[in-house]
Amino acid sequence: MLNNFKDLFTFSNSSNKNNGDEKLHLLQIAACALLLEIADADDKISNEEKDRITDIIKNNFHLNDAQVAELIAQSENEINNSVSVYEFTDVINKNLSQ
Repeated sequence: MLNNFKDLFTFSNSSNKNNGDEKLHLLQIAACALLLEIADADDKISNEEKDRITDIIKNNFHLNDAQVAELIAQSENEINNSVSVYEFTDVINKNLSQ
């Protein structure tokens, strides 16, 4: 299931250079948050799911382990402060072309 959603978030850093680092970071948080929300649909995130999310984020955004850990922590914080997934899907919809 995560593989299907991974395709939605695959884009290169080079295509976003003109949009700025902040915009890219917001997209990364949104993508990571949605992956975490999907994995938590059954009210628990298994180690396998967490490892797979880490791999997806690391490989698609070209981040190192420390950056991935920070992104996941930021995403979890955003999830805890959000009302719904709309906040994350809206970021992706407004910033990525179809």
